[in-house]
Amino acid sequence: MQPTLLLVNGNIHTMERLLPRASALAIAGAQILAVGGDELAALAGRTTRVIDLHGLTVVPGLIDAHLHFLSYGLSLREIDLMNVPSRAAALERIAARAAVTPAGHWLTGRGWDQVLWPEPLFPTAAQLDAVTPEHPAFLRRKCGHAGWANSLALKLAGITRETPDPAGGAIERDPATGEPTGILLERAMDLVAQLQAIPTDAEAVDAVRVAMQRAHSLGITGIHNMEGAPALRAFQELRRRGEWKLRVL
Repeated sequence: MQPTLLLVNGNIHTMERLLPRASALAIAGAQILAVGGDELAALAGRTTRVIDLHGLTVVPGLIDAHLHFLSYGLSLREIDLMNVPSRAAALERIAARAAVTPAGHWLTGRGWDQVLWPEPLFPTAAQLDAVTPEHPAFLRRKCGHAGWANSLALKLAGITRETPDPAGGAIERDPATGEPTGILLERAMDLVAQLQAIPTDAEAVDAVRVAMQRAHSLGITGIHNMEGAPALRAFQELRRRGEWKLRVL
C-alpha cells in the first residue's frame, strides 16, 4: 500500500518505547503505515503528498476526556470574558456587543472571573444594567457554576426577593434588602437559562463545525462528549456530509 501522505525531516514522537523518536511518518488515509527515517522515502508513489517538516515536532492527537462539545461551539459565538482583568474591562466588552445587537435580543457570554479583578467581588445586576439597558443579559462565570444576570433578565425570569432558592441552587441576595443581586448559583441559573432560545439543528451543526475546527487547531483529534441527542444529531449530520473529522469515545 502506498502512502497518501509522507511526513519527512521531522521530530516525531511515536510514544513507542522501542522507537520513541522518528524523522518520517507514512500515512494512508486514516492508517499509519510506518514510522522511521529517510528509508521511508522509497514508499512514496506518484500521488503521495510529501511534506518537509523542517524539524517541526509531530505528536499523537490529543483526546479531551470531558467536553460539552455543542455547548462549547455555541459559546464561541458569545461574549468572551476569559481573562478580562477587571469588571470595567468586562463591562466594556459587553457594551461593545450590546451596541451591535438589536434591542430586546439576549446578550450571553461566559468566562468572567472576579478573582482576577482588583476588587475580587461578585458583580451586580445594577452594574450590568448600565451597559445593557435594552437587552436581557446573562453571563456565566468561568467555572460554569455561577451566572451574572441584569435586571431585565431577572424580571423576565420572575426572580424577586420572594423567589425561593431552587433545589440545588441559590439566588444571591443583598443582605440589607433581600433583593437579588444578579448572581445565580448552580441550578438557580436555569431560571434564566431556560428563557433563551434552543438552537435549531442547523445552528447546532454550525456550532459543532466551529468547535471541531478549534479542536483541530489545538491538536485534539478525539473527544469524550458529555451531551445528548442534539449534539449527536449534529455529529451524525456532519458525518453524513463527510465533514466529521473527530473520534468520539
